[in-house]
Amino acid sequence: RGTKRGDAQTRPHGLTAADRITLSGGEAHHSSLSALWRKEKLTDIALCAEGVEFKAHRVALASSSKYFLNLFESGMRDAADATHALEGIRPKALKALLAFIYEGKCEIDEGLLTEVLEASARLVVDTLKEACADAIGARLAPSNALNVWRLADTFTLPALEKAAVEAALRGFEELPPQLATGAEVLALVQEDRLVAKSEEAVFQWCVRWWEAAERPEAELLAAMKHVRFAAMDAGFVQT
Repeated sequence: RGTKRGDAQTRPHGLTAADRITLSGGEAHHSSLSALWRKEKLTDIALCAEGVEFKAHRVALASSSKYFLNLFESGMRDAADATHALEGIRPKALKALLAFIYEGKCEIDEGLLTEVLEASARLVVDTLKEACADAIGARLAPSNALNVWRLADTFTLPALEKAAVEAALRGFEELPPQLATGAEVLALVQEDRLVAKSEEAVFQWCVRWWEAAERPEAELLAAMKHVRFAAMDAGFVQT
């Protein structure tokens, strides 16, 4: 890279948690089966989330979720139980997941995206997991890039992880310093694609990051090795 990083630009900050979004891309079951589910007719299993029960059909669950397919084919005692408890999944997330399984789409509050992603990953509903990743990627901004980066790494979403890193590089100066880890800062500051109005701005952000929490001095020194002091104004360096 040259002596100056790319030009800083203003980036959108996405929608608020109150916005409604539609997740689509699933394979809808026949409308008659969906209608039976809506009316809770001919169901043969109840899924329980935090004490709330949702009636469903095993065949629909098994056709869309590898978790349920493996469960029902396992021959284990709980595979035949009339009720199956799902610990750690909230009712709103499970309701959205079931709507996606039966109808190929669901509408949720944006603030529920991460929970639905976690539920889809746990129950192995891959099409819903991909739909969540696409929706999160469309809402990337410097304010959430670090969290999305970690989320993508946790749930093995390489395309989303790459997009999150790019968002962090483009909006480096707007990243919340208190949220960044030493490894993340090091990965960013050594990149040629990092965008900032000046190298002085990169230096100042790194100092704010280090001061935002009790961090080992070694982490600051590791990051500063990649700050381009030669590109700074001589007066700034001397002060």
